[in-house]
Amino acid sequence: MNKKKIRLIIGGIISLLIAWIIIDTFTTVPIYLYIDQVHGQQSQIIIHISDGSGHYYYKKYKLNQIEDGVYQIQGYGSMLSGKKYPLEITIDNSQNQIKEIKQKNLDNQLETIYSQ
Repeated sequence: MNKKKIRLIIGGIISLLIAWIIIDTFTTVPIYLYIDQVHGQQSQIIIHISDGSGHYYYKKYKLNQIEDGVYQIQGYGSMLSGKKYPLEITIDNSQNQIKEIKQKNLDNQLETIYSQ
């Protein structure tokens, strides 16, 4: 009986962890990043983010090339896990391929946040 309870408790904990991971994965959504400062240092681009849209924690970003040397940044957040704001993103630009970074604003228009 004692071993059965222990197995039930361990099974319950494992089930909760799996449910947490699945829910966290499905609640990771695109978010707007409130960027307050961007500057280039040697071979890096440093982006200071004061906040994100909604009640989301910061998870990651993606850069999508939209033209030669022009990239669009998209932030992703989760309601369950991630980093708290404010935070800083460091982008490797050692090959000098990034000339400009844009982000869609709240009106869904592309705006330039970084330009060489």
